[in-house]
Amino acid sequence: MDRNIFVENQPIKLAGNNSIRIRGRHTVVNDCLAFDWSNSGFAFAFTGTGFLLSLGGYDYHEIGYVKIIVDGVRRQRFAVVNGKEKLIIEGLSDKRHRVEVLKVTESNNPILFESLILSGKDATLNNPPFNSPRRIEFIGDSITAGYGVLANHTESAYNTYQQDGSYSYAYLTAEKLDADARHIC
Repeated sequence: MDRNIFVENQPIKLAGNNSIRIRGRHTVVNDCLAFDWSNSGFAFAFTGTGFLLSLGGYDYHEIGYVKIIVDGVRRQRFAVVNGKEKLIIEGLSDKRHRVEVLKVTESNNPILFESLILSGKDATLNNPPFNSPRRIEFIGDSITAGYGVLANHTESAYNTYQQDGSYSYAYLTAEKLDADARHIC
């Protein structure tokens, strides 16, 4: 991938952008999309070969995790320490892609998402992905949020690296039903 494309293309603000489809509960903080809840995030469609996602902040004593799903395939899980990270997905075929970005860990503070830079010869942000005609809301606790799904059974202390809400029964149920879900946990 030609990394100069990231420099040449202008950042696309996420907050208030009609081409971004919100997933779950969110707020706007410092002109950034802010996600507190597990399995909350956003989706977008673009034509190109990759993208760079800039965060706008994260202030919590535990590392947060973000998962990026491209064209239905779980591509990458990123650790977020301070919210200054840049999340990069590259090497995709130069065609239309559907992307979901999810906060997959619990915390009392949101992860802020600021902007997006697309890469590719004629990279463009497309109309947003359609919402499913089905909606479902899960109200639960840490199990609903995917607490411990990645932990070894011998571990007794909680660490966020052991959590991934996209492997929780709630997320997998919504995925199987092809339903847009909100997770309150």
